[in-house]
Amino acid sequence: MKLFRTTLSNQIVDLDGNEFDEVTFQNCKMRFSGKMGNLMLRHCVFCACEWAFDLHATQTVGFLKSLWNGGANGRNLVSDVFAQITDGAMGQRAANATPPILLLEHQPPTLMLAARDGLMH
Repeated sequence: MKLFRTTLSNQIVDLDGNEFDEVTFQNCKMRFSGKMGNLMLRHCVFCACEWAFDLHATQTVGFLKSLWNGGANGRNLVSDVFAQITDGAMGQRAANATPPILLLEHQPPTLMLAARDGLMH
């Protein structure tokens, strides 16, 4: 599915394999499983949305969380992954860089994520 310059409100949105360009999501549950195709989110706005990771995506987030909780080496690796995502520079974290602050609530098989600190509306 490809959506362009539209607004989706009060619904569950399956992200896998879909393209969203200049779409506004209002009070939606954004669901990503990592099981099919590419996902594109370009110039989208998220207002009061809830994020859910299912299946493979849950396992990946759980793996990163285990690394983070495993000690300094794991924290450095996870920080490097986030630095690569945000800066494109693996292994070259800025001295003041910190990974995004996320609140994780695990309810098998879905991992709920709510961002804070101005990351979303």
